[in-house]
Amino acid sequence: MRWFTAFIALVAFNVSANTLTLSSHPDTLAQNIRSSWQECDEQTWCEDKLAYYRGSYVAEATISQSSLEIELLSEFSTHQLSQLQLNLRSDGFSLQSVEVMGERFDISQQSSQHSVSEINASLVQFINRYPQTVARQLAWQSELWDAELISDGEIISLRFMSRD
Repeated sequence: MRWFTAFIALVAFNVSANTLTLSSHPDTLAQNIRSSWQECDEQTWCEDKLAYYRGSYVAEATISQSSLEIELLSEFSTHQLSQLQLNLRSDGFSLQSVEVMGERFDISQQSSQHSVSEINASLVQFINRYPQTVARQLAWQSELWDAELISDGEIISLRFMSRD
């Protein structure tokens, strides 16, 4: 419920639309955020209508000297959750682990014991054991970013953290 309150509060801002693309270096992206988003606190910028692929999100970015963290928020829908996973793959992210209702599927741990096709089949079976509306956390990684996709059946949060 806390996320939903934050989501509604951020929607109240009136800021021009932007598009998030993760192809540029985090330092370049941080400069673009500073120049086009609304500063909402010290080292924090907000955007009330940010496009990431075809979805529209409320966003908050925290920029420090050594890191950039961007969080996208939206209302939950199974379609939105699926689209975000496809978008992450399109941006070169690979899934590292999935946690659903306290159970964890660690892909790197599985890769030392099983083939890619076996891991994919086991992962699909693991995910399909639970309705998409139950709380889940998916950890992703790319060359420049770590990402955390969290869903609780009400709100979806996608957090990008620049890698050192």
